Amino acid sequence: MYAYQIFWIAFVVSTLAISFGIIFFAWRYQVHKREKLASSHKSSAIIRLRTKSWQGFNCASSV
Repeated sequence: MYAYQIFWIAFVVSTLAISFGIIFFAWRYQVHKREKLASSHKSSAIIRLRTKSWQGFNCASSV
């Protein structure tokens, strides 16, 4: 094998590795954003549910 072939193979392999790395980290970032958004909506839904049940409990106990 000639030296330029080794450098060409190394260049192609490193380019592919960098491309896959960028795609992987972009995908992980999107998953992280989605999970963060879901957890914030989940906590607000739990808070809303608790306040509703608390109001219902107050109304039932005052009757």
